[in-house]
Amino acid sequence: MHHTDGDISDDETLLREAEQRARDVDGPADHYAVLNVARTASGDEVRDAYRRLSRLFHPDRHQTAERRQWAQQQFHVIQRAYEVLGDAATRAA
Repeated sequence: MHHTDGDISDDETLLREAEQRARDVDGPADHYAVLNVARTASGDEVRDAYRRLSRLFHPDRHQTAERRQWAQQQFHVIQRAYEVLGDAATRAA
């Protein structure tokens, strides 16, 4: 996939914002905050947010071992949030 300068800048901004949200969440994760979606978000909005964040935090995108390990931890948090919010039955519970 080819990125333009605008895409990379947007990715870097999203990554910084997601990092901040991850630091702001104490205790049990607020899955909506993790994915940066409103509590009224549609299934499509949840899916789109998950895809965007999972691309940013995928461990293979990070060069150093320390950064890769950190990204992997964030990636798992994002996956868990999507498991809960992506399933309508789990989300309603």
